[in-house]
Amino acid sequence: MEWKFPDVGEGLHEAQIVKWYRHEGDAVKRDEPLLDVETDKAVVTIGAPVTGSIDKVLFHEGDTVNVGEVVVAFTTDQDVSNTRVETADAPQPLAARSQGSPAALVNQPVSARGGRALATPAVRRLARELGVDINMVTGTGPDGRVIADDLRAAASQPPSDTTIVGDEIAPESLADARPVMDTTVYEQRRPLVGIRKRIAENMARSWSHAVQVSVFEEANVDALVSLRKEMNDRLTDERISYLPLIAKAVSGVLEEFRDLNGRLDEEAGEIVTYRDVHLGIAVDDPQGLMVPVLRSVAQRSVLEVSRELTRLIDGARSHSLTSAELTGSTFTITNYGTIGGVYATPIINYPEVGILGVGPIRKRPVVLGDGSVGVGEMMTLSLTFDHRVVDGGYASRFLMRVIALLSDPVQLMLEMK
Repeated sequence: MEWKFPDVGEGLHEAQIVKWYRHEGDAVKRDEPLLDVETDKAVVTIGAPVTGSIDKVLFHEGDTVNVGEVVVAFTTDQDVSNTRVETADAPQPLAARSQGSPAALVNQPVSARGGRALATPAVRRLARELGVDINMVTGTGPDGRVIADDLRAAASQPPSDTTIVGDEIAPESLADARPVMDTTVYEQRRPLVGIRKRIAENMARSWSHAVQVSVFEEANVDALVSLRKEMNDRLTDERISYLPLIAKAVSGVLEEFRDLNGRLDEEAGEIVTYRDVHLGIAVDDPQGLMVPVLRSVAQRSVLEVSRELTRLIDGARSHSLTSAELTGSTFTITNYGTIGGVYATPIINYPEVGILGVGPIRKRPVVLGDGSVGVGEMMTLSLTFDHRVVDGGYASRFLMRVIALLSDPVQLMLEMK
Protein backbone atom coordinates (compact mmCIF):
# COMPACT_ATOMS: atom_id res chain seq x y z
CA MET A 1 0.00 0.00 0.00
CA GLU A 2 1.54 3.27 -1.14
CA TRP A 3 1.12 6.78 0.23
CA LYS A 4 1.49 9.77 -2.09
CA PHE A 5 2.42 13.24 -0.96
CA PRO A 6 -0.96 15.03 -0.93
CA ASP A 7 -2.07 18.26 -2.56
CA VAL A 8 -2.84 20.48 0.41
CA GLY A 9 -3.84 23.43 -1.77
CA GLU A 10 -2.63 27.07 -1.56
CA GLY A 11 -0.39 26.56 -4.59
CA LEU A 12 1.90 24.05 -2.87
CA HIS A 13 3.83 21.90 -5.34
CA GLU A 14 6.71 20.49 -3.30
CA ALA A 15 8.15 20.08 0.19
CA GLN A 16 11.40 18.97 1.77
CA ILE A 17 11.62 15.94 4.05
CA VAL A 18 12.99 17.25 7.34
CA LYS A 19 12.74 14.26 9.68
CA TRP A 20 11.47 10.68 9.76
CA TYR A 21 10.08 9.41 13.06
CA ARG A 22 9.79 5.84 11.77
CA HIS A 23 11.96 3.86 9.36
CA GLU A 24 11.79 0.79 7.12
CA GLY A 25 10.62 -2.24 9.10
CA ASP A 26 9.14 -0.17 11.94
CA ALA A 27 5.56 -0.69 13.07
CA VAL A 28 3.29 2.36 12.93
CA LYS A 29 -0.13 3.24 14.25
CA ARG A 30 -2.54 5.41 12.36
CA ASP A 31 -2.18 9.15 13.07
CA GLU A 32 1.02 8.82 15.11
CA PRO A 33 3.86 11.13 13.93
CA LEU A 34 5.45 9.72 10.79
CA LEU A 35 7.55 12.53 9.30
CA ASP A 36 8.15 16.28 9.26
CA VAL A 37 8.05 18.20 5.98
CA GLU A 38 8.96 21.82 5.33
CA THR A 39 6.67 23.66 2.93
CA ASP A 40 7.09 27.23 1.77
CA LYS A 41 5.20 28.41 4.86
CA ALA A 42 5.96 26.10 7.78
CA VAL A 43 7.31 22.81 9.08
CA VAL A 44 4.44 20.33 9.33
CA THR A 45 4.25 16.98 11.09
CA ILE A 46 2.34 14.35 9.10
CA GLY A 47 0.79 11.38 10.86
CA ALA A 48 0.78 7.80 9.62
CA PRO A 49 -2.23 7.24 7.34
CA VAL A 50 -2.63 3.56 8.32
CA THR A 51 -1.75 1.05 11.01
CA GLY A 52 0.85 -1.47 9.88
CA SER A 53 4.58 -1.49 9.15
CA ILE A 54 6.80 0.49 6.83
CA ASP A 55 7.83 -1.62 3.86
CA LYS A 56 9.86 0.93 1.90
CA VAL A 57 10.83 4.60 2.21
CA LEU A 58 11.42 6.24 -1.16
CA PHE A 59 12.38 9.72 0.05
CA HIS A 60 14.88 10.46 2.78
CA GLU A 61 15.78 13.39 4.99
CA GLY A 62 16.87 16.30 2.83
CA ASP A 63 15.03 15.08 -0.28
CA THR A 64 12.45 17.22 -2.06
CA VAL A 65 9.12 15.53 -2.83
CA ASN A 66 6.55 16.76 -5.32
CA VAL A 67 2.79 16.52 -4.90
CA GLY A 68 1.58 13.14 -6.16
CA GLU A 69 4.86 11.26 -5.73
CA VAL A 70 4.90 8.05 -3.69
CA VAL A 71 6.75 8.71 -0.43
CA VAL A 72 6.38 5.46 1.52
CA ALA A 73 4.93 1.97 1.09
CA PHE A 74 3.19 0.18 3.95
CA THR A 75 2.36 -3.41 4.76
CA THR A 76 -1.05 -3.54 6.42
CA ASP A 77 -3.99 -5.88 6.90
CA GLN A 78 -6.46 -3.02 6.56
CA ASP A 79 -8.91 -2.94 3.71
CA VAL A 80 -7.61 -0.44 1.17
CA SER A 81 -11.09 0.97 0.64
CA ASN A 82 -11.28 1.92 4.32
CA THR A 83 -8.04 3.93 4.36
CA ARG A 84 -7.15 7.42 3.31
CA VAL A 85 -4.04 6.24 1.47
CA GLU A 86 -3.76 7.10 -2.19
CA THR A 87 -2.61 4.17 -4.32
CA ALA A 88 -0.58 3.94 -7.49
CA ASP A 89 0.45 1.14 -9.86
CA ALA A 90 4.00 1.11 -8.53
CA PRO A 91 6.35 3.41 -6.65
CA GLN A 92 8.80 5.27 -8.85
CA PRO A 93 12.27 3.97 -7.96
CA LEU A 94 14.81 6.44 -6.64
CA ALA A 95 17.21 5.76 -9.50
CA ALA A 96 14.54 6.58 -12.06
CA ARG A 97 13.96 9.96 -10.42
CA SER A 98 17.64 10.84 -10.23
CA GLN A 99 18.73 9.55 -13.63
CA GLY A 100 15.58 10.45 -15.55
CA SER A 101 15.74 7.34 -17.74
CA PRO A 102 14.36 3.76 -17.58
CA ALA A 103 17.83 2.52 -18.56
CA ALA A 104 19.02 3.63 -15.14
CA LEU A 105 17.03 0.75 -13.61
CA VAL A 106 18.88 -1.82 -15.72
CA ASN A 107 22.30 -0.32 -15.01
CA GLN A 108 21.60 0.32 -11.33
CA PRO A 109 23.80 -2.59 -9.88
CA VAL A 110 26.60 -1.52 -12.21
CA SER A 111 26.41 2.08 -11.03
CA ALA A 112 26.62 0.93 -7.44
CA ARG A 113 29.92 -0.92 -8.12
CA GLY A 114 31.62 1.74 -10.23
CA GLY A 115 31.04 5.20 -11.67
CA ARG A 116 28.56 7.57 -10.00
CA ALA A 117 27.24 6.18 -6.74
CA LEU A 118 23.53 5.92 -6.07
CA ALA A 119 22.61 8.12 -3.10
CA THR A 120 20.08 10.71 -1.92
CA PRO A 121 20.98 14.43 -1.83
CA ALA A 122 21.21 14.31 1.96
CA VAL A 123 23.73 11.45 1.83
CA ARG A 124 25.79 13.25 -0.83
CA ARG A 125 25.83 16.32 1.41
CA LEU A 126 27.05 14.21 4.33
CA ALA A 127 29.82 12.79 2.12
CA ARG A 128 31.06 16.30 1.39
CA GLU A 129 30.97 17.18 5.07
CA LEU A 130 32.96 14.05 6.01
CA GLY A 131 35.42 14.49 3.12
CA VAL A 132 34.60 11.05 1.71
CA ASP A 133 34.59 10.26 -2.03
CA ILE A 134 31.11 8.76 -2.27
CA ASN A 135 31.90 7.08 -5.60
CA MET A 136 34.54 4.94 -3.85
CA VAL A 137 32.14 3.69 -1.17
CA THR A 138 30.34 0.34 -1.46
CA GLY A 139 26.66 0.88 -0.78
CA THR A 140 24.77 -1.44 1.53
CA GLY A 141 21.35 0.12 0.98
CA PRO A 142 18.61 -1.13 -1.34
CA ASP A 143 19.95 -1.87 -4.85
CA GLY A 144 23.46 -0.89 -3.78
CA ARG A 145 22.53 2.63 -2.73
CA VAL A 146 25.04 4.36 -0.43
CA ILE A 147 23.54 5.22 2.93
CA ALA A 148 24.77 7.41 5.79
CA ASP A 149 26.20 4.46 7.78
CA ASP A 150 28.36 3.51 4.77
CA LEU A 151 29.89 6.99 4.76
CA ARG A 152 30.54 7.02 8.49
CA ALA A 153 32.22 3.62 8.25
CA ALA A 154 34.42 4.83 5.39
CA ALA A 155 35.32 8.01 7.25
CA SER A 156 36.39 6.01 10.33
CA GLN A 157 38.92 3.90 8.38
CA PRO A 158 42.57 4.84 9.13
CA PRO A 159 44.52 6.31 6.21
CA SER A 160 46.82 3.93 4.30
CA ASP A 161 50.50 3.98 5.31
CA THR A 162 51.76 2.44 2.05
CA THR A 163 52.47 3.73 -1.42
CA ILE A 164 52.40 1.87 -4.72
CA VAL A 165 55.72 1.75 -6.60
CA GLY A 166 55.49 -0.01 -9.94
CA ASP A 167 53.91 -3.39 -9.26
CA GLU A 168 55.02 -3.49 -5.62
CA ILE A 169 53.61 -2.03 -2.41
CA ALA A 170 56.29 -0.43 -0.25
CA PRO A 171 56.20 1.45 3.08
CA GLU A 172 56.00 5.19 2.79
CA SER A 173 59.45 6.72 3.05
CA LEU A 174 59.39 9.54 5.57
CA ALA A 175 62.78 10.75 4.40
CA ASP A 176 61.53 11.34 0.87
CA ALA A 177 58.18 12.78 1.91
CA ARG A 178 57.61 16.36 0.88
CA PRO A 179 54.97 18.68 2.33
CA VAL A 180 52.05 19.05 -0.06
CA MET A 181 49.65 21.96 0.19
CA ASP A 182 46.04 20.81 0.39
CA THR A 183 44.22 22.84 -2.27
CA THR A 184 40.90 21.03 -1.83
CA VAL A 185 38.00 23.40 -1.37
CA TYR A 186 35.32 21.95 0.87
CA GLU A 187 31.78 23.18 0.45
CA GLN A 188 28.38 22.46 1.81
CA ARG A 189 25.20 22.54 -0.24
CA ARG A 190 21.54 22.38 0.68
CA PRO A 191 18.49 22.54 -1.55
CA LEU A 192 16.62 25.82 -1.90
CA VAL A 193 13.16 24.63 -0.89
CA GLY A 194 10.32 25.35 1.50
CA ILE A 195 10.24 28.65 3.38
CA ARG A 196 13.64 29.80 2.12
CA LYS A 197 12.63 29.18 -1.52
CA ARG A 198 9.44 31.20 -1.11
CA ILE A 199 11.39 34.06 0.52
CA ALA A 200 13.87 34.05 -2.38
CA GLU A 201 11.05 34.14 -4.93
CA ASN A 202 9.19 36.94 -3.13
CA MET A 203 12.32 39.06 -2.70
CA ALA A 204 13.30 38.65 -6.36
CA ARG A 205 9.77 39.50 -7.50
CA SER A 206 9.66 42.58 -5.26
CA TRP A 207 13.04 43.84 -6.42
CA SER A 208 12.31 43.27 -10.11
CA HIS A 209 8.82 44.83 -10.08
CA ALA A 210 8.68 47.73 -7.63
CA VAL A 211 10.78 50.88 -8.06
CA GLN A 212 12.07 51.01 -4.49
CA VAL A 213 13.36 54.15 -2.79
CA SER A 214 14.19 54.56 0.91
CA VAL A 215 14.02 57.65 3.12
CA PHE A 216 15.53 57.84 6.61
CA GLU A 217 14.83 59.95 9.69
CA GLU A 218 15.23 59.89 13.45
CA ALA A 219 12.85 60.73 16.27
CA ASN A 220 13.35 61.89 19.83
CA VAL A 221 11.14 59.47 21.75
CA ASP A 222 11.81 60.51 25.34
CA ALA A 223 8.08 60.82 25.99
CA LEU A 224 7.35 57.46 24.38
CA VAL A 225 9.93 55.76 26.61
CA SER A 226 8.34 57.34 29.68
CA LEU A 227 4.81 56.39 28.57
CA ARG A 228 5.77 52.75 28.00
CA LYS A 229 7.44 52.60 31.43
CA GLU A 230 4.34 53.97 33.10
CA MET A 231 2.13 51.47 31.25
CA ASN A 232 4.29 48.54 32.32
CA ASP A 233 4.42 49.79 35.93
CA ARG A 234 0.62 49.42 36.01
CA LEU A 235 0.66 45.90 34.56
CA THR A 236 1.36 42.80 36.62
CA ASP A 237 1.47 39.70 34.41
CA GLU A 238 2.45 41.15 31.03
CA ARG A 239 4.69 43.71 29.38
CA ILE A 240 4.13 46.06 26.48
CA SER A 241 6.96 46.55 24.00
CA TYR A 242 7.39 49.58 21.75
CA LEU A 243 5.99 47.70 18.74
CA PRO A 244 2.28 47.98 19.73
CA LEU A 245 2.66 51.76 20.12
CA ILE A 246 4.46 52.02 16.79
CA ALA A 247 1.77 49.87 15.15
CA LYS A 248 -0.98 52.15 16.47
CA ALA A 249 0.83 55.26 15.21
CA VAL A 250 1.46 53.76 11.77
CA SER A 251 -2.10 52.50 11.37
CA GLY A 252 -3.54 55.90 12.22
CA VAL A 253 -1.29 57.72 9.76
CA LEU A 254 -2.00 55.17 7.01
CA GLU A 255 -5.66 56.16 7.21
CA GLU A 256 -4.54 59.65 6.15
CA PHE A 257 -1.98 58.47 3.55
CA ARG A 258 -4.06 55.78 1.89
CA ASP A 259 -1.84 55.40 -1.18
CA LEU A 260 0.74 53.72 1.07
CA ASN A 261 -1.92 51.34 2.37
CA GLY A 262 -2.50 49.53 -0.88
CA ARG A 263 -0.89 48.05 -3.98
CA LEU A 264 -0.46 48.58 -7.69
CA ASP A 265 -2.55 46.24 -9.83
CA GLU A 266 -0.18 46.12 -12.80
CA GLU A 267 -2.45 43.98 -14.95
CA ALA A 268 -5.42 46.33 -14.56
CA GLY A 269 -3.29 49.48 -14.46
CA GLU A 270 -4.95 50.61 -11.22
CA ILE A 271 -3.79 51.81 -7.80
CA VAL A 272 -5.73 49.87 -5.17
CA THR A 273 -6.14 51.30 -1.66
CA TYR A 274 -7.73 49.73 1.42
CA ARG A 275 -9.95 51.16 4.11
CA ASP A 276 -8.73 48.78 6.85
CA VAL A 277 -5.10 48.59 7.95
CA HIS A 278 -3.69 45.07 8.23
CA LEU A 279 -0.05 45.28 9.27
CA GLY A 280 2.44 42.61 8.29
CA ILE A 281 4.98 42.14 11.11
CA ALA A 282 8.32 40.72 9.97
CA VAL A 283 9.50 38.03 12.42
CA ASP A 284 13.05 36.72 12.45
CA ASP A 285 13.27 32.93 12.63
CA PRO A 286 16.18 30.49 12.10
CA GLN A 287 14.28 28.82 9.26
CA GLY A 288 13.42 32.05 7.45
CA LEU A 289 11.60 35.34 7.66
CA MET A 290 7.91 35.03 8.54
CA VAL A 291 5.35 37.85 8.19
CA PRO A 292 2.18 37.25 10.25
CA VAL A 293 -0.62 39.77 9.83
CA LEU A 294 -1.93 42.01 12.60
CA ARG A 295 -5.46 42.76 11.42
CA SER A 296 -7.69 45.81 11.94
CA VAL A 297 -5.14 47.63 14.09
CA ALA A 298 -7.22 50.79 14.40
CA GLN A 299 -10.07 48.91 16.08
CA ARG A 300 -7.86 47.43 18.83
CA SER A 301 -6.55 48.98 22.04
CA VAL A 302 -2.80 49.11 22.73
CA LEU A 303 -3.15 46.21 25.15
CA GLU A 304 -5.13 44.15 22.63
CA VAL A 305 -2.52 44.86 19.95
CA SER A 306 0.24 43.80 22.36
CA ARG A 307 -1.45 40.49 23.16
CA GLU A 308 -2.19 39.74 19.51
CA LEU A 309 1.39 40.55 18.54
CA THR A 310 2.69 38.15 21.18
CA ARG A 311 0.44 35.39 19.86
CA LEU A 312 1.41 35.99 16.24
CA ILE A 313 5.15 36.21 16.91
CA ASP A 314 5.12 33.05 19.03
CA GLY A 315 3.05 31.29 16.38
CA ALA A 316 5.41 32.38 13.59
CA ARG A 317 8.46 31.04 15.43
CA SER A 318 6.74 27.75 16.25
CA HIS A 319 5.41 27.48 12.66
CA SER A 320 1.90 26.94 13.95
CA LEU A 321 0.11 29.81 12.17
CA THR A 322 -2.42 29.17 9.44
CA SER A 323 -2.09 30.46 5.89
CA ALA A 324 -4.80 33.05 6.62
CA GLU A 325 -2.67 34.44 9.47
CA LEU A 326 0.31 34.84 7.12
CA THR A 327 -1.42 36.56 4.20
CA GLY A 328 -3.47 39.67 3.51
CA SER A 329 -1.27 42.46 4.89
CA THR A 330 -1.62 45.97 3.43
CA PHE A 331 1.60 47.49 4.86
CA THR A 332 4.55 45.93 6.68
CA ILE A 333 6.74 46.84 9.67
CA THR A 334 10.15 45.25 10.23
CA ASN A 335 11.75 45.84 13.63
CA TYR A 336 15.45 45.25 12.93
CA GLY A 337 16.48 47.40 15.89
CA THR A 338 16.07 44.49 18.31
CA ILE A 339 18.98 42.69 16.60
CA GLY A 340 21.33 45.43 15.42
CA GLY A 341 21.84 48.04 12.76
CA VAL A 342 20.98 51.71 13.06
CA TYR A 343 19.54 52.06 9.55
CA ALA A 344 18.47 49.58 6.89
CA THR A 345 16.83 49.59 3.45
CA PRO A 346 14.02 47.04 3.89
CA ILE A 347 12.60 45.45 0.74
CA ILE A 348 8.89 45.93 0.10
CA ASN A 349 6.64 43.00 0.91
CA TYR A 350 5.36 42.89 -2.68
CA PRO A 351 2.78 43.80 -3.91
CA GLU A 352 2.45 46.31 -1.07
CA VAL A 353 3.51 49.92 -1.61
CA GLY A 354 5.57 50.54 1.54
CA ILE A 355 7.47 49.00 4.44
CA LEU A 356 8.68 50.76 7.60
CA GLY A 357 11.95 49.70 9.20
CA VAL A 358 12.34 50.44 12.91
CA GLY A 359 15.83 50.84 14.31
CA PRO A 360 17.05 50.80 17.90
CA ILE A 361 16.38 53.41 20.57
CA ARG A 362 19.70 54.78 21.81
CA LYS A 363 20.78 57.64 24.04
CA ARG A 364 22.42 60.28 21.85
CA PRO A 365 23.39 63.96 22.08
CA VAL A 366 20.53 66.17 20.88
CA VAL A 367 19.92 69.88 20.50
CA LEU A 368 17.01 70.83 22.78
CA GLY A 369 14.31 73.39 22.08
CA ASP A 370 16.18 76.17 23.92
CA GLY A 371 19.34 75.57 21.87
CA SER A 372 21.21 73.69 24.58
CA VAL A 373 22.66 70.24 24.09
CA GLY A 374 21.27 67.34 26.07
CA VAL A 375 20.79 63.58 25.92
CA GLY A 376 17.78 62.16 24.15
CA GLU A 377 16.28 58.73 23.50
CA MET A 378 16.65 58.61 19.71
CA MET A 379 14.88 56.13 17.43
CA THR A 380 15.84 55.66 13.76
CA LEU A 381 13.26 54.89 11.08
CA SER A 382 13.59 53.75 7.44
CA LEU A 383 10.71 53.90 4.98
CA THR A 384 10.98 52.08 1.65
CA PHE A 385 8.24 52.93 -0.87
CA ASP A 386 7.27 52.08 -4.43
CA HIS A 387 8.07 55.20 -6.43
CA ARG A 388 5.64 54.12 -9.13
CA VAL A 389 2.74 54.76 -6.74
CA VAL A 390 3.90 57.58 -4.46
CA ASP A 391 6.49 60.34 -4.74
CA GLY A 392 9.25 61.26 -2.33
CA GLY A 393 7.38 64.20 -0.85
CA TYR A 394 4.32 62.07 -0.08
CA ALA A 395 6.46 59.35 1.53
CA SER A 396 8.48 61.87 3.56
CA ARG A 397 5.33 63.56 4.87
CA PHE A 398 4.00 60.17 5.94
CA LEU A 399 7.22 59.40 7.80
CA MET A 400 7.31 62.78 9.53
CA ARG A 401 3.68 62.36 10.61
CA VAL A 402 4.54 58.99 12.20
CA ILE A 403 7.53 60.57 13.93
CA ALA A 404 5.35 63.40 15.25
CA LEU A 405 3.05 60.89 16.98
CA LEU A 406 5.92 58.82 18.38
CA SER A 407 7.57 61.98 19.71
CA ASP A 408 4.30 63.15 21.27
CA PRO A 409 2.48 59.99 22.45
CA VAL A 410 -0.16 62.05 24.26
CA GLN A 411 -1.29 63.25 20.85
CA LEU A 412 -1.15 59.64 19.69
CA MET A 413 -3.49 58.63 22.50
CA LEU A 414 -5.86 61.50 21.65
CA GLU A 415 -6.08 60.48 18.01
CA MET A 416 -6.64 56.78 18.69
CA LYS A 417 -10.07 55.45 17.81
